[in-house]
Amino acid sequence: MIKQFRLIWNVGFKPCITLLLATALISPAWADAGWISGGGNPQLMIEEHKTISMKREVVDVQIGKELITVDCKFEFKNNGPACKVRMGFPDIPIETGDDKTDDGKQFPFFFSYRSYVDGKEVETSVEKGKSEEDDLFWHSQDVEFAANAVHSVRDIYTIPAALSVDYGGNCSRAFYYILRTGASWQGKIGSGLITIKFDPDILSAPLKVVSYEKGGSVQPKDRPDNMVVYDSNLKAISKANSIQFRFKNFEPKDDGDNVAIEFGKLSEEEALQYFAALMQKYLDNKRNSFSKEDVAIWEKFTAQCQDLARKKQKP
Repeated sequence: MIKQFRLIWNVGFKPCITLLLATALISPAWADAGWISGGGNPQLMIEEHKTISMKREVVDVQIGKELITVDCKFEFKNNGPACKVRMGFPDIPIETGDDKTDDGKQFPFFFSYRSYVDGKEVETSVEKGKSEEDDLFWHSQDVEFAANAVHSVRDIYTIPAALSVDYGGNCSRAFYYILRTGASWQGKIGSGLITIKFDPDILSAPLKVVSYEKGGSVQPKDRPDNMVVYDSNLKAISKANSIQFRFKNFEPKDDGDNVAIEFGKLSEEEALQYFAALMQKYLDNKRNSFSKEDVAIWEKFTAQCQDLARKKQKP
């Protein structure tokens, strides 16, 4: 289960990245604290479906200087009579709030999201998970299947790179992709390929890709500039400037089957500046669609982020 990740105004927390605190982690070994954003496999929104299977999944991730673009292509097959299913695409929430008063509010964090069925763009609605086990936002839509029909679904979204932080103030950027939500469909995922590429100004090729078991003990500040640390039950395949995860007849069971990577290194000062700028971009991106109440929440929170970043600047 992925618990919510909170962005907390918590000046008295620790002398590291005092702005960031996760109430739960990607995995027990992954990071001491941090903020995670990401998407992943579509999920059936009501219950497991007995006739719709995911035959193929191809995900292309482009990590840029400011945003990460994720292009997901899925092929679904109905192995039974005609039916209509509601699909939801996961969006890990963020929460603004005060750690002392616990008055935070959750928001979906995709900067942009578009969905297509058989090449035609479709409208989606945002739903919130209704249980402790389902604490994500879902970009949802209804898809009708004729008997034995096949449909292609494509989801494209953009998010900023997340931050992974330990209590020593060592910071790196991060990306997270959820696979476990694909378990709601009939049977196993037929085949899948996840390719993560980096812009040249992010990491220099050739990449040095290591698992968390081998590289997790190396603090970000001590890692080579081209090192990428991953955490997943899937094995990473290293290319010149990309990483691939391949699978066949795969049935994800838990969060250990998801894909998480850390890359780059930031000082505490750099991380706070990055985070403050990011919150301003999020507000600018969502201002026209937010209610007046939500705009006020984010204006206050953004101002607090910027104030903390200024206080941490070196003289």
